[in-house]
Amino acid sequence: MFIHFFKYQLKTLLRNRTVIFWTLVFPIILATFFNLAFSNLTSSENFDAVDVALVEKQENNGFKEILQSLDQDDNKLINLKITNLSDAKELLKDEKISGYYLIDSSIELIVNDSGINETILESIINEYLSLQSTINNIGSINPDIIYNNILNQLDLNQNHFKQIDIGKNTDSTVIYFYTLIGMNCLNASFCGLRANSQIEANLSRQGTRINISPISKLVTIISSLITSFIIQFSIMMVLMAYLVFGLKVNFGNQIGYIILLIAIGCFTGIALGNFTGNVLKFKNEDNKISFLSSFSLILSFFSGMMIMDIKYWIQNNLPIFSYLNPVNLITDGLYALYYYDNLNRYTTNMICLFIIGLILLLGSLIIARRKQYDSI
Repeated sequence: MFIHFFKYQLKTLLRNRTVIFWTLVFPIILATFFNLAFSNLTSSENFDAVDVALVEKQENNGFKEILQSLDQDDNKLINLKITNLSDAKELLKDEKISGYYLIDSSIELIVNDSGINETILESIINEYLSLQSTINNIGSINPDIIYNNILNQLDLNQNHFKQIDIGKNTDSTVIYFYTLIGMNCLNASFCGLRANSQIEANLSRQGTRINISPISKLVTIISSLITSFIIQFSIMMVLMAYLVFGLKVNFGNQIGYIILLIAIGCFTGIALGNFTGNVLKFKNEDNKISFLSSFSLILSFFSGMMIMDIKYWIQNNLPIFSYLNPVNLITDGLYALYYYDNLNRYTTNMICLFIIGLILLLGSLIIARRKQYDSI
């Protein structure tokens, strides 16, 4: 009997166009618009090395070595060309370089325009002249320091910061896609609501037939929840495939934990829908769907879907609310998997999310079992 009821519940939910639209079609459309809006948003932030030339009328090995050190590695700051004065002028005229350094009795920077590249070149020469002035001042106060070659033993450019790799892509706009995943997991409430409506005698004829049948109410509730979970989880896998392979959104390499997160998110969303169906007294299912849609959008807003800074404001000022918001827990779980090298934050989010779903589900079961009808 369980398998028979499960099969027909599955067919009924799959034929519900409203549920399929809001849980599959709408998120795909929204993800596509996100991709169109954000695809070129951060491309302007990519840094290209500044093209610059060096003209030496007099030797200055110190400044030359600094420029050559900035023209090394993959993250180099400049593209250095050592040439003569006439060629440098020609390159600058043709805009093949942003400027050139002329070393004579002093060091000069020659540019045609003002902008970011020119500012970078100016900061390099200012930094060098400042360092040279500092060394000269120290030497004038205590010549023994230079005489004993103490300054050469000091690494004045030593970096005291430890570099940690947090991923190849640090594009902050992925938070919008993470929030979309969270919102759609919560949209599983539509499946949970629909499953609840199908077994309520006062909401559908199917529910009337079910309630007068010898099938246990617990069997009907559990089978409807399992059916809703399978459908929503499958929809989420389709959406994830579209985001990863279609839109090339980077979710990191911890696929197993992401799937677990989505599973718990779907469970919580279905529990929310089932609980809402049992608590709200609207006989019209569309009113309940409108309530769930608004509720999901509000929680998504506070998770950063519309304004990214809202998420961080909530975490700093209302941290308790951030742990009560299922969409934020899902978003933050994805964020933690991608940016952190441990699972502490992810585990905390998933435990909170599962507890919320469990409380909603137990509350729904208690209310459903107490329901009685005067007549069917």
